[in-house]
Amino acid sequence: KHNRAFCEIFGAFGWAEGVPMMKLLADHMLVGGINYFVPHAFDIKYPDPDCPPHFYAGGNNPQFEYFSKLMRYMQRMSHILSGGIHQTQIAVLYNAEGEWCGGKYELFQKISKMLLQNQLDFDFVSSDMLCAPCICNGELIINETKYKTLIISYSEILPQSLIDHLKCLADSGVDIIFCEEFPQKSAEGRTIDMKNCRRLKTKDLPAYLIKCEYNDITLLKPHKYLRYYHIINENKDIYMFSNEDIFNETDVFIHTKNTGKYIEYNAWKNEVIYRETQGTHLHVRLGCGESTVIVFEEHNKPIDEDSKPGDVSTVNTVWDIYFEENGILTFADRTDQLYNFARKMPYYCGKIRYECEIDFDSEPQQIQLGSVGEVAELYINGKSCGDALHYPYKFDIAGKCNAGKNKLRIDVITNVAYRERDEFSKYLSLPPMGMMGPVKIIYKEQKKEEENDKVL
Repeated sequence: KHNRAFCEIFGAFGWAEGVPMMKLLADHMLVGGINYFVPHAFDIKYPDPDCPPHFYAGGNNPQFEYFSKLMRYMQRMSHILSGGIHQTQIAVLYNAEGEWCGGKYELFQKISKMLLQNQLDFDFVSSDMLCAPCICNGELIINETKYKTLIISYSEILPQSLIDHLKCLADSGVDIIFCEEFPQKSAEGRTIDMKNCRRLKTKDLPAYLIKCEYNDITLLKPHKYLRYYHIINENKDIYMFSNEDIFNETDVFIHTKNTGKYIEYNAWKNEVIYRETQGTHLHVRLGCGESTVIVFEEHNKPIDEDSKPGDVSTVNTVWDIYFEENGILTFADRTDQLYNFARKMPYYCGKIRYECEIDFDSEPQQIQLGSVGEVAELYINGKSCGDALHYPYKFDIAGKCNAGKNKLRIDVITNVAYRERDEFSKYLSLPPMGMMGPVKIIYKEQKKEEENDKVL
């Protein structure tokens, strides 16, 4: 009733579910409106075959430090996204009755996928919510959210009571859409007439909903893995954007109803950036598996501009590799070819350290580690540059490097399932172990003025 939604999360995936996967699951829930969590589970027993992973595991989980950071991230995000009113005009019936009544049916998840891949956010509503509906000006109002349309997945048979409620909504001006076909009969065996209701093919839903202006945002170019969630809280428009593509970044312009200055919040780093829309368009750039929060609010701070990447070079060097056991680092290899460390130690679980020296010809902006398994933390000249959970494991290093030689250290925490080999983990593919690369340096874009100075 107060924009609160609860979920128990993380249990029974097995030890193969490391912190990177947990972060993806948490973002998937947050952008879907979940803002109260019970993580499963801390366990005083280790090992325990009951529905792992177990977070601390008596000190046997080397990713626990990053799990703690994940909990702080989820707390911040849940706080921001709690309260307020969800902004959507689209409702989808949680059509359990269509499955229970014994006729042919299609899963309502098919509708959900079609809508989400076209940035058409919605709420699920159950038949119980339609028994005594609040209707005003052709809108179905549930907990202050106003829905102009209600979509029902294909069902050959529905209960008569539900059919009557849907007809009442349609007669009151709510746009009732049945996918594929109208129901053929009621569960009580009566023939039905769905007057004032609409029938559409599921594949045609996005075009129709956008034509009717039921959409809240519009992307200038399609991106089926970009998800968003929009609430208004204390008269402020708050958006969460999440890139669920784990292989490609998203760089899109989005038309919203909001323009002007806004604050972009990175809850993982607990950092804010002050920005402004470009005309009527919001620029969103997210790496693989990344999320951000945008709050439209006037501010007097200088606008942060996105720096454009310049030249890219691949690091070709010799790496010293160590592995940690009982708190002691042991030399493992010296190589110029990065590889999956599981080839050497297939049951290893812990920290693998990579060290090298590198010369920077000009000022670097970012380093990308490429393929990594599974959590990485970067140090340059002994100073931490943060951590990364997802491909391409990128780190902002502007202003953190010396001219000439610099010492790089990368600590990689492996996936625990290599050691545990539990029953649940066999249903997930394991990430590689260690750092595979290629490691790339992205330099700052050289401005034309600087290039002209060099010529002169």
